Amino acid sequence: MRNIAKEVHRSDFRENQIHFFDYFIEHKNQNIIADAPTGIGKSLIAMQIAINLELPGTVFIVTPTKDLMKQYERDFGKLEDVMLLAGKSEYKCLANTDHTAELCTHSLKSPCKHHYSLTNDSCEYSKKISTFMDYKVVVTNYHMMLALINIRPALPWGCPLIIWDESHKFQDIIREMTGIEYNHTRACRIIDEKLSKTIFNYFKDVQTPIEEIKTELESYKEKYNTKDDINKRRWIERLETQIHYRIQYEYLPAEEYDKFISKDELERCVRVIPVDYTSLSRSTFMEAAPQHLMMSGTIHYPHHNESRRLELIGKITGMKMDYIYETPKKYRFDDSKIVKKAPINLNRINYTNSRDYNDFKRIYKPLLNFLIKEDRNIMIHFNAKWQCDNMVRALKDSGYENHIYNFHEGKNNTETKQHIKKRFVSTGGCIIGSSLHEGIDFPGKELEVVVIGRSPYVPKSEEDKYYPGTKSRIPNKIRKTWNGLEQRGVHGIEQEEYRLKTLQQIGRLQRTSHDTGTVILCNQWTIHKDILNGFEVCPNI
Repeated sequence: MRNIAKEVHRSDFRENQIHFFDYFIEHKNQNIIADAPTGIGKSLIAMQIAINLELPGTVFIVTPTKDLMKQYERDFGKLEDVMLLAGKSEYKCLANTDHTAELCTHSLKSPCKHHYSLTNDSCEYSKKISTFMDYKVVVTNYHMMLALINIRPALPWGCPLIIWDESHKFQDIIREMTGIEYNHTRACRIIDEKLSKTIFNYFKDVQTPIEEIKTELESYKEKYNTKDDINKRRWIERLETQIHYRIQYEYLPAEEYDKFISKDELERCVRVIPVDYTSLSRSTFMEAAPQHLMMSGTIHYPHHNESRRLELIGKITGMKMDYIYETPKKYRFDDSKIVKKAPINLNRINYTNSRDYNDFKRIYKPLLNFLIKEDRNIMIHFNAKWQCDNMVRALKDSGYENHIYNFHEGKNNTETKQHIKKRFVSTGGCIIGSSLHEGIDFPGKELEVVVIGRSPYVPKSEEDKYYPGTKSRIPNKIRKTWNGLEQRGVHGIEQEEYRLKTLQQIGRLQRTSHDTGTVILCNQWTIHKDILNGFEVCPNI
């Protein structure tokens, strides 16, 4: 048996990883959902299982984000039997180097000259999509996995196992893939009124002949074939995908947004959920392989017994699982080892919804005063990108002398983010972003101060529920109290789970720190006031 820990990290497996691996071997040919908290090394376990599976065919490891795929590439990319397979937008087109493979126009009838079947000088995407089944392990994302299943109907005979990483996001991802919010007015800006009206009526009443829409969409796909029109083309292709889903799977009727009141029905926004996503999971993902392993960092329905938990998991994912693996308590993350401190002047920041820079700088003055005196490396995690932009500007204006990095500068794609990360690790300073914790495993020794500020503004008084000086109401989606989460469809969430998850992320950063401990600064807004439980409030750190 190959030891991937020794091959990749030149180390031994931890005791908890061996326990997980042994459990999987004991339950071979069974579908398992593993409640494996952050920090136990799920990616290494997944790769060890995939490489050593004694069955012919390709094992797929499926992640929810590109950043997680890059993490797998960084850790395991040198293994010659592992392929990383992303979507077309991640690969360059050889025929036109200014374009990605997404804009390549070749088809089966007229392939371009760089197609893998025609030349040794093939583009990277064409080579990968033609040879991925030759590898023992393929790491891809949820969207690409669905595309692969559609491309290769014979996948069930060549794939013995699918490992779903971060599977607690499964439900949200399937909803995103199979639903769309369609607004006629916005569509008219992208395409034209005639086609927009046709599509609107199709989604609303399912009356328009499918072939009529598909024929019209083809001409638009040919029209939007330049780099400047890439977003228009994506929009058209997304609509085409919805039509495909509605034909192939059970569908749910479209529903109109109640909050949009308009005399003209076409101007209303329609939430289209054309697919029963549990039906899609059962008929597509479950049939793609004889065995599935779902790995989640979130505890699923901890207050129920195993049979009831399996039943509930099946309802929300459409995936029939046989067993639940729970990481034993002795291997779970212990947040008591984290140094949890909050300076008294940051005990509360009276946050408002104003995006005005001067308002932002005034409100965050206590935090800025603290940060400009810090000589340790800092990571700040906000809820929104506009907050990140304002904080970068405010730090520069306040005289912060170390390097400042905005995780969302430039093109904001995976390649750019990785470049920013490398610069930060090299120079130190302060890095600010709204998605730093998603698959970007920064070395703990580079981060001694972590500022968490994810909770948004929650209006209290009636006048605060409208944007200043207007009659425009602030959308409910910015409210993230516990009740707000329930109303937004995040069912079964436990406050302690959320707190634990947050501290686990911090613990991961702290484990290799050369400092005495990580200092966490939390603003006591809404949800995060619970996370501050147990923190030592001190006048100075």
